[in-house]
Amino acid sequence: MSKFSQATPRERKEYLVRRLDELKRLRSPWLDRWREVSDFIYPYGGRFEINDKFETRNYDKIFDNEAGRSLDTLVSGLASGATSPVRQWFKVTVPDLDAQLDIGTAQWCSEVEHMLMRAFQQSNTYNSLHTLYRELCLFGVGVDLVMEDENDILHHHVLTAGEYCLQVNSDGIVDTLYRTFQLTVSQAVNIFGWDNVPKVIRDMYVVGDLDRYFDFCHAIEPRHDRDENSPSNKNMPWASYYFMLNGDASNDAIISESGFKMFPALCPRWDVLAGDVYGMSPAIRALPNVKQLQQECECKSWALELLVNPPVQAPSTLRQEPLSLTPGAVSFTGITDTGQAIKPIITTTGDINAITQDIMQLKQDIKSDFYVDLFLLIQQATSDRMTATEVAALKEEKMLVLGPVIERLQHELLSPLVQMTYNKLKERKLLPEAPQSIKGRSLELEFQSMLAQSQRAVDINAIDRMMSSVQAMATVAPEILDRIDVDGTFDVYRDRLAVDPKIARSVDEANEIRQARNQAMAQQQQSAEVEQGAAAYNQFMQAQKAGADASMATQQLSPVGGAM
Repeated sequence: MSKFSQATPRERKEYLVRRLDELKRLRSPWLDRWREVSDFIYPYGGRFEINDKFETRNYDKIFDNEAGRSLDTLVSGLASGATSPVRQWFKVTVPDLDAQLDIGTAQWCSEVEHMLMRAFQQSNTYNSLHTLYRELCLFGVGVDLVMEDENDILHHHVLTAGEYCLQVNSDGIVDTLYRTFQLTVSQAVNIFGWDNVPKVIRDMYVVGDLDRYFDFCHAIEPRHDRDENSPSNKNMPWASYYFMLNGDASNDAIISESGFKMFPALCPRWDVLAGDVYGMSPAIRALPNVKQLQQECECKSWALELLVNPPVQAPSTLRQEPLSLTPGAVSFTGITDTGQAIKPIITTTGDINAITQDIMQLKQDIKSDFYVDLFLLIQQATSDRMTATEVAALKEEKMLVLGPVIERLQHELLSPLVQMTYNKLKERKLLPEAPQSIKGRSLELEFQSMLAQSQRAVDINAIDRMMSSVQAMATVAPEILDRIDVDGTFDVYRDRLAVDPKIARSVDEANEIRQARNQAMAQQQQSAEVEQGAAAYNQFMQAQKAGADASMATQQLSPVGGAM
């Protein structure tokens, strides 16, 4: 609505209700897939009716939980690999190389990183991220509503599939969120205040009916009709509206209106086609295998039950006889003919081994759909004698498959999360004073998690193979070593492996050390040459002296010899 601010209260609410209905219509094709994912993989995921309660969930359609175990592995792998709470998974830097080399800039960036990590650890960020990853792997999309908190800077509210609707802008970025939820009478009064809730809620509060549920909607969307010069939260770029869905004439008004400076929800998606709002997921992709696995496990269970406890046939004369088929029971009958004995009707149930083998193959396919072989690479290896090169090659192959997902996570989840937290710290003036070298400059994020490092280190194996080949060639043609830039190779390795630059010297410092080493070696060589020359001179003098002594001895003996 272009003139939303000038509309009547009823017109404004009617507009919001109409848009909610339209967003639900656009979401409806995905809702059926999400229901199946919940039924066959994780019954406690999703809320597909506003009054849906978890106590009604069950595992009636799940006969084998291989998909659930694989889901746990994938979620844990993402949580520890992308956003580990025990190690720093991002780095704040500046795009200017000269500013990066400035000591003051490096120290300021390090202090900002420490404050951001502390804000994440003090809040419910990491617990919420784990839940968000599960939503993402199950339904292909996750929604985390991040609100400001007085004590912990920020507080996360992870929504589950079915209780929200999304819409994207022209760039394919999620910018609209409508979520439906229920509140009791007491909760509504505490959240919105006595004067803001509808009359029907106030009446129930007065008579003490505090636990009656009412339906509400929270709408967050871009605000096009606003005064950009106004500091009011009703003129911020994103509008926030609360309104009640239960309806009579007294409820035709918006309960609460405010706004946000930036979109307050993190909405990562697993894999999205251009123009789509919701994404595919490993669970949706694995759903055919999962459904077939449940069916075959049910068939196998039925076949085993027939084999262990088969139906029996008995003579009609025993219809009135008290018979017991429990183990060890004794039944007295008048049967004397063995052909009239009680015996199983079915003597075979088919080939159980065949269905068992197919079940094992289905389980392996499900593990592959959930990338279990990536996160448990060593455990799932078929050989216990794999070399480090073989492990690196396998890891490189798997990371190439997961690469686009990691990039999308960084773009739609991790970067907005860090930016959002940085802005909240800045608004509260909790950040240190920026040095003069970066004032007015933009900041950049460099992700250093294990998964991000694995993406950056994909080509390390290729470099290792090249260096091994060069080393082998150098035994025949040593001049090949002249093609290797040692300093450049070191910088590439350090960058790909995300090694802390504090443990590495700069090229200038290394050159100074090399120059000092060369000078020391030159001095040692010169000293050795002087010592060698002195030793040669001493040997020459000793030889010359020995020759002179021999000559004198000859001269002294010659007269004696002549006289004789």
